[in-house]
Amino acid sequence: MTTNPTLADRVERAEGASRELDAVIAVAVSGDARAYVVQAQEGDIFDYKPGWWVTGDGKSARAPAYTAGMTEAELLLLKGWKWQAGWSGDRDPQPGDRPAFALLIDERNNLIGDLSEAATPALALCAAALRARQETPDGEAVAAILKEPTR
Repeated sequence: MTTNPTLADRVERAEGASRELDAVIAVAVSGDARAYVVQAQEGDIFDYKPGWWVTGDGKSARAPAYTAGMTEAELLLLKGWKWQAGWSGDRDPQPGDRPAFALLIDERNNLIGDLSEAATPALALCAAALRARQETPDGEAVAAILKEPTR
């Protein structure tokens, strides 16, 4: 039996920063069931700019660049969480390698979830934070949203 990959799995598989993925993350953590990612449509009169999403009440928003840097990735952490991330070996990876890691620690210094591995520390921290949001009581409200169907 195969299970649908989670958004965290998708982040871990990413080869690098992705504005499209940033928008998907923003929608997922918004908790707004009516929010959606802006997609390019044939015949659009406006230029499509990746990284935008729309709230349930119709307001456009530009997603933080979660997957591009640690400062933005930290925005996904819940209050009291600490993190550690870095490179775990070869800094000249081949496509598909996941040489970066991240882990989260709660306010009682307990490990939250498992070690996340990805192409960059920012991606690894995003994946760890998304998984931890699913595994903690504060994250239960968005747990269902964070599960993404296979595309």
